[in-house]
Amino acid sequence: MDVLSDVLRAVQLTGAVFFDMESHSPWVGTTPEASVIAGIVMPEAEHIICFHALVAGSCWVELTDRSEPAIRLEAGDIVVIPRGDAHVLSSSPGLRGDANMAAYHRPPGQSLPMPHVLNEGAKGGEVCRFVCGYFGCDVRPFNPLLDALPRLFHARISSTSQNWLSSLVRVGVDESERRGGGREIMLAKLAELMFVEVVRKHIDSLTEDARGWFSGLRDHHIGTALRLIHARPAEAWTLEGLAR
Repeated sequence: MDVLSDVLRAVQLTGAVFFDMESHSPWVGTTPEASVIAGIVMPEAEHIICFHALVAGSCWVELTDRSEPAIRLEAGDIVVIPRGDAHVLSSSPGLRGDANMAAYHRPPGQSLPMPHVLNEGAKGGEVCRFVCGYFGCDVRPFNPLLDALPRLFHARISSTSQNWLSSLVRVGVDESERRGGGREIMLAKLAELMFVEVVRKHIDSLTEDARGWFSGLRDHHIGTALRLIHARPAEAWTLEGLAR
C-alpha cells in the first residue's frame, strides 16, 4: 500500500489553476488568508491550499506577518502555502500592498485561468510570469499533510524532475493561451501532479533526525507499519502484531 497515495485519495485533493499572471517590475501581489477567498475560488472544499509556479523571471515570496524570511524564487520554482496564510509575491523583498478582492470573482462565461497583469504601465523593468492556483482538500477526520508541511513550502525542483515539471507548467500556460476545450480539467490535473511531486521531493530532502509524519513514511520500520495499517484498516492492530 502506498500510504501517501492513500492519504491523497482520502482527503480528496483537487486542483485548480486560477490565474495566469504577468508582472512588470516594480510590482507586488498580495494573497489574503485562504479562509477569506475559499468560498469564492473553491466553495466545495473544506480547506484550500494556495500555490504559485514561476514560469519566467524571478521574484520574492514572504508571509504577510513577516514571521519567516522572504524567499527568492527563480523560473521553475514552486511555492505552496499549505495552511492558508496571507502572503506576498513581489519584485523586491519587503514590498506590501492591499489584496485585490475583485480579482477573485470570475465573470460569467470566463474560463480559467484568468489572465492578470500587475503594473502593466511599467517600462524597461523585469517581466515575471507565473501561474497561481489552489488545491482543495478535506480536513476531517484527519489530514496529516497540513501539519506536516511548513507554512511556506518552497520547492526548488531537482534536475531529475525539473524537465518534466517545467514542461507541465509550460503546457498549462500554453493551454491558457489556446483556450481549447477541456483545459480547466487538464490544468487541474497538472496542478495535482505538481503537488504530489513537490511533496515527494520534500520527503526525500528530510534529514535523518527529522520528526513528523513524513519522516515516519520514510523510516523503514515505521513506514512499513503505516503501510500495513493503511492496507488492512479493519484489523485490530496491536504493537506486537505490527512488530511481527
